[in-house]
Amino acid sequence: MKSGRTNRNFLVGITGSIGSGKSRVAEYVRQVSGARLLSADHICRELLAPGALGRQGLQQALGGRFLTPDGQLARAELRRAIFGDPELRATVNAILHPLARQEMQAAAQRLVAEGCRRILAEVPLLYEAGWEADFARVLLVTAPDTVCVQRLRARDKISRAEAEAALAAQMPQAEKIARADLVLDNSGEWPATRLRLDRLLPKLWPEDSEKS
Repeated sequence: MKSGRTNRNFLVGITGSIGSGKSRVAEYVRQVSGARLLSADHICRELLAPGALGRQGLQQALGGRFLTPDGQLARAELRRAIFGDPELRATVNAILHPLARQEMQAAAQRLVAEGCRRILAEVPLLYEAGWEADFARVLLVTAPDTVCVQRLRARDKISRAEAEAALAAQMPQAEKIARADLVLDNSGEWPATRLRLDRLLPKLWPEDSEKS
């Protein structure tokens, strides 16, 4: 590796609209590439644990609004409210996104220090949060809105209206496509997606692949 390369050179982002299937894609890439996988959702869950900075920030901003009687965070209730309330969504994102970004950058730095040269980060709201500059390239997983809604309803056992609200709360897919480095169509069955993904894999860490 050239000495002037930074952590960003080793870091690839995977994103996509809710219900697009990005988690399955991220796990497959991890398996076949040997990359280390970071998850923004996992980081946010840790930030919302009792006593963590994210939980503290939410309680300062929202009080006990989304706490159960025993002091636990009512995650499902908060999630539903976020999709239907733009002001609340902006408040929560303003608290969690900077903290999650710091944690992800720190985790990437630790992996690079350990010698890792392939790092994958699954970030559902990568473009909404403005994180694209953190990555060497971004792989966007896509599927038609109707497919995303169907998958989301099946996964979370929610109504069509709730699924459509969740999708509408995110950046339009067309805008993400225009900004992404690589786009993967995941509208059909997994075997077809996997074939398309296999063709994209050499483009994720092209410099590293040339040296391996």
